[in-house]
Amino acid sequence: MSLLAQFSSLPGYAERYEYLVEIGRTLMPLTSAEKTELNTISGCTSKVWCVAQLENSDIIRIRAESRSQIINGMLALLVDELDGLTPLQILAFDEKKLMQAGVFAVLTPTRANGLSAVLRYLKITATVYHHQNNNERV
Repeated sequence: MSLLAQFSSLPGYAERYEYLVEIGRTLMPLTSAEKTELNTISGCTSKVWCVAQLENSDIIRIRAESRSQIINGMLALLVDELDGLTPLQILAFDEKKLMQAGVFAVLTPTRANGLSAVLRYLKITATVYHHQNNNERV
């Protein structure tokens, strides 16, 4: 069962918030060399870094980290959903899936905007990799 499915099965706000903190601790930390301005996501209240790299010319490996435990939990949900997918699969991912799971219901508006910013960054990265794979200009 995916982290998002587990999250959506929890009965209430407190359980969901606690779960986000718990799964946030499972993220592999980025190295200090990866915590650069280039890997910083703008639009987030807390500092968020995201590294998305094309592997074997067809899948994107995603790693992310924040200084905030709750944001790390949100990042863990996204990484679990999107890591290892192709660029086209990431582009097809609908943010409504997060809404339907109740993710945005436990977030402040600024954190919800930050989560959307991370997803937007991943979709832009997926677009670039898709065009590179097809020898197209972006």
